[in-house]
Amino acid sequence: MPTNKKSPAINLKRLFLENGIDTGFLYIAMGLIVIGCIMLISTSAVIGFSSFNDSYYFIKKHGLFLLIGTIFLLAGLVIPNELYKKYAIQGLFFSTILVLCPFLPIIGIKAGGANRWVDIGLFN
Repeated sequence: MPTNKKSPAINLKRLFLENGIDTGFLYIAMGLIVIGCIMLISTSAVIGFSSFNDSYYFIKKHGLFLLIGTIFLLAGLVIPNELYKKYAIQGLFFSTILVLCPFLPIIGIKAGGANRWVDIGLFN
């Protein structure tokens, strides 16, 4: 006897259909991610082993960033489009300011004749 209990897991197909996600574009992006992972595995094993004593160092790091990106993707799907539309202009101005930050002498770093991004510990 079937029951109609709702699963606590996110139904991705319903989430994509409700938000009008282009699944073809999503499949292409996923395919490029897989190809990139294959290329990363095949090209970085020697450097990873010689530098970090782990052949899979770079693929583990890449996998971590893919996981973080997927979490942000799913969070972005849950947020209604109206909220994005409401804050689009503020986001544009904020991102423009962030783009110009490397050219400020206090924040930007000059290396190799180019203005680099902010030096914040792990991210530089």
